[in-house]
Parts: sequence; C-alpha cells; structure tokens
Amino acid sequence: MDEPKTRFSPEQETTASEGGLAEYGEVSKLAVVSGVVSVLSLGTLLWTPFILVSVVGLVLAMIAALAIRFSAVRQLGSAVVTVALALTSFSAVFGLARLRAYDQLLFNQTRVQSEQWLNQIRDGELDAAFQARIPQMARRQQDQTWEEYYANNATARDGRTQFYQTSPFKELREHGRRGKLRLVENVSIESLGADEHVVTQRFEFTYSDRGQTHTLSLQLAFKRRYIERFRQCHWEWNTEIPVLAPEGAPRSGR
Repeated sequence: MDEPKTRFSPEQETTASEGGLAEYGEVSKLAVVSGVVSVLSLGTLLWTPFILVSVVGLVLAMIAALAIRFSAVRQLGSAVVTVALALTSFSAVFGLARLRAYDQLLFNQTRVQSEQWLNQIRDGELDAAFQARIPQMARRQQDQTWEEYYANNATARDGRTQFYQTSPFKELREHGRRGKLRLVENVSIESLGADEHVVTQRFEFTYSDRGQTHTLSLQLAFKRRYIERFRQCHWEWNTEIPVLAPEGAPRSGR
C-alpha cells in the first residue's frame, strides 16, 4: 500500500519557501559582492594600494565558498565565487610582488646614494659630503665658492668641523680607501607619503690601526622625495636616525 503523503498547510509551505529564499538570497548577495570586489581588485595592476581591495575580496570569496559548501540546501553562485577567488588571488599576489620590487628599487637607489656619500668622505671631499646634512634651501649655490659659503654660514662651518671629529666619520676621513666599506643589511623603509620615503641601511667599515683590525657599524638613513614636476629625486640625510651602532671589539690583524 502506498504510504499517505504528508500534506502541509498553505501557511507552512509559504514559510518554508520564504526561509529557503532568504537563505539563498543571503548567500547569493555575498557571492555577488565578492564577484564585484574581485573585479575592482584588478585595480592593483594600476595602483598598488588596491591590494587592500584584493585582500577584502579574497576573504569575502572564501566566506561565500564556505557558506555554499556547508549549506543545508542547494545553493547557487559557486561559479561566481570560483572566479572571485581566482581574480583576488592573482591581484593580491601581483600587488605583493610589486611592493617587494618597489622596496628593492628603493634600497638599491639608496645604496648608491649612501656609498657615494661615504666615498666622498673617504676621498677627502669633506665640503661636498657635508652638504647632505644641510637642508636643500641652505646648501651652497653653484655660483658660490666654499669660502663665500662658509663666510655667510657660520652654523654650517662649525657643524662641519664638529661632524668630522666624531666617529665613524673621523675614521672614514682618516683611513679613507685603505679601509673596506660594505653593505650589511637593508633595515627598513618608512613611507612619509606617496612620493617620500626614509630608507635605512646598515654598513660596516673595517680598517687596520696599529696592528689591530677594527670594525665600525654605521646605520644610515636617507630621505628620498620624488618631485613630479621635475621628474627627479631629492636626497637628504635624515639626521633623526642614529648613525653609529656600538663598535665591535677590535680583532687582531693577520
């Protein structure tokens, strides 16, 4: 015998239908939102800060995928979620790679500036090297001699004398090219704006004195500001960062 079919009242059928639509509608909206955000995340290809949109879109797509997977009723929208996961993953990876490449570019550019500046001291170009410590507007003009510049700027003259009497610049000046200079570590990059950064790197200067080998550790920070109008970078030594790390114990020379 056929079992009697269970009958529901019109009120029960309406309630069940509305419940299913509500549940479907919630997931559907999340899937659609993640799809829209995933499209916006492609802006990372043009502007790196859009990586935040990529991360948000990736999280939304994962939540939507889990909601569809573990739903008690059959849900739609999995295709949209799959596309969203692919787009946001791609844009996030691309954005991270772009950030890393840009950081490496800043480190490379700063290394050139730092080594050029330190080598000026080692070569005895003390006046030119000291200009990096002076704000751009207060530096020597091209039509000025050093005598004229220092005659009108006692602060720079006194600061130059004191600067080269302190370690490690005293040792750089005295031992010059006889010592060995090398980059030890890229320390950090601090963003002060879209076109302005402070890049910190650590160098070591090794020299021999009276049969002893000494190593000085220098932590240098240069401020880089890109000037869009002139399409060039302005570099300035950032004096707020400590320059000299503790000196290592002297080693006997071989």
